[in-house]
Amino acid sequence: MNARPQNVAGADPSSASEAWRVPSDPSLFVPGELQARALMSHSLSAMWIWLGRNVAPLRTMVHEYHQNWVIVGSRIERLDPVSEADADELVFWVSRVQLRRAGSMLDLDVDVVAGARTVARVGILSIVVQFDDQSMAGAPGTLHGALQRGFAAHQLDPAPPTRRVPQLVAEIERGRPLGALEHGFRIHRHHCEVADMWCFVEVPTLAAEARETLAMDGDSKELRRLLTRPLALLELELRRPFYVLDRGRVRTAGFAGDDGRIGFVHRFIGPVGDEAVRGVVVEKFLT
Repeated sequence: MNARPQNVAGADPSSASEAWRVPSDPSLFVPGELQARALMSHSLSAMWIWLGRNVAPLRTMVHEYHQNWVIVGSRIERLDPVSEADADELVFWVSRVQLRRAGSMLDLDVDVVAGARTVARVGILSIVVQFDDQSMAGAPGTLHGALQRGFAAHQLDPAPPTRRVPQLVAEIERGRPLGALEHGFRIHRHHCEVADMWCFVEVPTLAAEARETLAMDGDSKELRRLLTRPLALLELELRRPFYVLDRGRVRTAGFAGDDGRIGFVHRFIGPVGDEAVRGVVVEKFLT
């Protein structure tokens, strides 16, 4: 279950100079597992360490090439239980890299190591955005040829990545409904990244807030029991941004599958009157 992917980008994480090492501290954990936000945030740091050493750091991409990576999807897979008692530090390192669709998409995995165990894997999917000197706003583009030379031949793949979220949504929604709600939110600056739009690391926290509200305010004992159960899988797909101070809603629904596992589908939509789906988060829990 902890096997390393075949398209390895780095070396052994115990000695890799590209690894991002994080001392264990209480803010990384909730009882029995790592925080989803912490996993995504530190995986993003590992991604930029790899890019900085192999392709270009953020400053060079933005100010010399007028390009940036915008996150459009992410995934967390829990591979092994972990707590603050298991290791003095966590090591985040890029284990798989693919530059897809003629250099327009970056698809990579970050392995999370505690001691000698790979305890989680975080996938990050990004698109290239090209912008002008006056603004961070831009349009989808293709990575500059000089930057593409930072990728090895086996890391180039013309195919698009598989969209797993629609498949997972269909699978979960075939289950037995356990409850649903619509939960309002507002995007504040601490939810944002440099372009003042929502940052992908904050999206799971908004989904979790809706899920926990459903568990506490509803009458399902199955949902309430999940408050102490670890998350097995999280997948998110972002289609359209929210910007700072925007209001939005998340429509959350929980389902029990035939295997006894409980899953959630969270659809992020705009304020009342705006029904376009801007993002989807799927969660599956261990039982």
